[in-house]
Amino acid sequence: MTLEEALRIRGAFKEAGMPAQVRDMTTVLEQMTFVMGTIGSTRSLLKERLAQLEEEDEDAGSLQVTNLEIVEKVAGVIAGIMERYKPGDPLPWTGLSGIGGETGRQPPWKDKMQWFIAISTLKGNGLAREEDGRVILQKHADPGSLVMALPEDIIEGIDPEILKDRGITANMTVSSVPEYRLLFDPRAILEADLENIDDLAVQLDLDPDTYAAFREAVFLKQLVATRVQEIIEECGTLAPEEVARILKESVVEDPDGIWTISLNLSTEFVKGVLDDLRKIGLLSKKGTGFRAV
Repeated sequence: MTLEEALRIRGAFKEAGMPAQVRDMTTVLEQMTFVMGTIGSTRSLLKERLAQLEEEDEDAGSLQVTNLEIVEKVAGVIAGIMERYKPGDPLPWTGLSGIGGETGRQPPWKDKMQWFIAISTLKGNGLAREEDGRVILQKHADPGSLVMALPEDIIEGIDPEILKDRGITANMTVSSVPEYRLLFDPRAILEADLENIDDLAVQLDLDPDTYAAFREAVFLKQLVATRVQEIIEECGTLAPEEVARILKESVVEDPDGIWTISLNLSTEFVKGVLDDLRKIGLLSKKGTGFRAV
């Protein structure tokens, strides 16, 4: 996750009683692909593609319909800008997060995203520039002649020669970005209420796959910690390798007697669990062994 996401999520978990530290764990590669073509050529290409799919009795695809709608609406926004504003006029937009800005004027189009794409297109074609926090219109041009960036799915299933003839290209940018992770306090994990975490995940709108992996990790850590504590209480002072051996030789049964769980864990991992239990005051250490408090 990005640093901003990590800080936001950390703050929410802290309020819920689960403090954590933000760690820059690794660097990952991310790719972003954009299709570049003039509004006119892209619009005609999409219309022909949709007509072809209909003739072949195939699903026209809501995605391509949406792409065509975006292109046409953005073209309409740009045409409107050319009609309403003259070169040198400040445009009522300072960024995606706000409208009006220093000009105090509201754009005549209610869709913020369409307006943002239109302004970005004008800037990318040299028709507008940022100046003192404002966007200034530089000159007029036919909207159909402007190059626009679109998502890569717009060229799906289209012959490369057709794209080449229309001057439509694709560009992939690969970037190295830091991958931030949250390192939770042992007590936060071992004493976490999974139902409360579920509610928090919904509030934060966390990625379902990422959260599922996190939730499973918390559940399994709690399961292992509970069993390790039981073994220490039953057997007395034990070294990590002894606890690991007992874990491998025994199974955990669920209350209904349906499931049995085997814990085949390395000594190093078990030692980490024992240290966590010691840190939160549930175990103490004597020499190389751990015992119940």
